[in-house]
Amino acid sequence: MFRKSILQQIRVFDKVNLKIIEDHLEEDLLELFNKGWLSDSVIKPIDGGKIEFHKMFLEFRILSKIKLTYEELLEKMKECDKNELMAFFSVVYCGTIPFSQNNHLSNAIDSMKFENSLIKKLKSRESLNKDLLAMYKNEKSKDFTIIVEEDVDEEEPEVEEIKIHKLILIARSKTYRDLILNVEEKVNKIKDYSGKSPETIKTLARYLYTSKMGPWTADDDIKLVLEEMDDVLDYYQLNLNSVGLNKKITQAVNNFIYDPNIRQKN
Repeated sequence: MFRKSILQQIRVFDKVNLKIIEDHLEEDLLELFNKGWLSDSVIKPIDGGKIEFHKMFLEFRILSKIKLTYEELLEKMKECDKNELMAFFSVVYCGTIPFSQNNHLSNAIDSMKFENSLIKKLKSRESLNKDLLAMYKNEKSKDFTIIVEEDVDEEEPEVEEIKIHKLILIARSKTYRDLILNVEEKVNKIKDYSGKSPETIKTLARYLYTSKMGPWTADDDIKLVLEEMDDVLDYYQLNLNSVGLNKKITQAVNNFIYDPNIRQKN
């Protein structure tokens, strides 16, 4: 009974406050591509030059939908000119392109002999969210660790390691982008100094992929997470429309009916 009650509250909370912050997910991912941060692959268009990109985005956004190997996909892409490939990568990274690039995208699809239905699947925020969620859930492909201490005041605090894709972290967090890109040695693990709970940092990690605070479960300390989230978003320096941010989070906390005894009664 108590679990049903808390889950009902969570479902209502999700509908009203699941996305309480306006951010710039698509813009962040497109900037990752345009700036070539930590790019690991390169392709040469048919008309010359080269374009750097990230193999991971082709794997999760394209190869998950078609029966081709990565090498076969690259061979198809080599039939495109630079404008066609730039339009294609724009859709791959952020699910949208400027209206002026639609013809280039259509030509790219023709050159690679893909069905138009593929682009219809890619050109939507829903498709992007679905693929990024799949990326978030794929633990094996995560290549970076955020170390969070449960209580920094303890002599031997409990330590929790939160896995994430380095590309997502540098695309979304200016704090870690500046840190990771400006050191000579390769960095795959870093300590979180926000001073917030592991539960909050886990929520943030999910948010970096989906731009959503939820979905919540009956085991999540939602009130604590929301109370800490304002400071965490500021510490990680996300690209947000922060007007009224603190007010929105405070309102979300106040609107959530929280009973600290519910977990104990489950």
